[in-house]
Amino acid sequence: MVKALVIINNNISAMMARCALEKDSIELSQVTLLLMRDIQEDWFEECFQVVKSPHKAGPLISQGLKLSVYFFRCYLMIRRYLSQYKIQHIYLVNNDNLLTNYILNRLDSKVEISVLVEGLMNFQDITIENRHRMSVPLKRIAAFMMGFRYMVPDGHLSGAYMPSVSRVFSFSSAALKAPVEKVIECQIESNIIPAGSKDSLLLILSGLYKWMSPANYRQLCTKFQKYLQANQFKTIKVKPHPRCVDDPLLNYLPDGCVMLSKEEPLEKMVNELDVGVAVGFCSTAIVTLHLMSSGVKCLDFGADFYCEHAYNGDKSVVKFFDAMGIGSVDFHDV
Repeated sequence: MVKALVIINNNISAMMARCALEKDSIELSQVTLLLMRDIQEDWFEECFQVVKSPHKAGPLISQGLKLSVYFFRCYLMIRRYLSQYKIQHIYLVNNDNLLTNYILNRLDSKVEISVLVEGLMNFQDITIENRHRMSVPLKRIAAFMMGFRYMVPDGHLSGAYMPSVSRVFSFSSAALKAPVEKVIECQIESNIIPAGSKDSLLLILSGLYKWMSPANYRQLCTKFQKYLQANQFKTIKVKPHPRCVDDPLLNYLPDGCVMLSKEEPLEKMVNELDVGVAVGFCSTAIVTLHLMSSGVKCLDFGADFYCEHAYNGDKSVVKFFDAMGIGSVDFHDV
């Protein structure tokens, strides 16, 4: 019998889901798993049912149709499960999705709802105002076509502060945007990996350019180029963001950089990185790398600049990095 419904969108939320299921003593054979993106973990195969996302590269119209079918299928499945099965737990990632929005705004208190931390958005002041202006109208139309009403999120998009949410599973409580009494910490397994040479760098791209003006992002890229020139790294490995393939920062890198797979999550590469330093730009991956590999020096670059120009001055992520022990390279010091 299915006892739990799990909705995740990346490898971080997958780790939190596995932790939550173990803490609640729920067997994987009692879990139905809805994947919002194309991710894979070994334990997925043991679940009662896995509904995979159609997120693949392809023509925009074709992808739009596939996603519409996927969301409608999941919506009907959720309704059926809630009416026919005695679902006891629902674990989900945020209130910024058609399916999770439906669940958070319509369930009664008989089902325990838990939020799974998915990344830095859970540690920043992210509200609906941070989303594209067409996001709400499009979701309202999509929800109407499926037969329900999309409720515009009020407050933090994680949903952690909503009365319907009883718990929040996170890899850290430091600077987390959630009520303290709801937080349950999950430890991410750490590997004591010998650091590579100090002149070998891992650059983690995050898609930050999507939230900044081209002019401001050029300034950030130019500063990072100066940082590279000043440090003279002999080896630079670049981990692209899986959904941001045209980052302008790539044009500012020296020749000879080693491009890593954009499909394979960084968490799966930890044992093979062989780098001494890792640098990210408001990246969730830099946090998980710091947690998983104690031998690599992890740094965030330019927060004193990008917080102002990408997040309207919200510096909560800086407090989080400080609390986690992640170093920083200030834009104005380069």
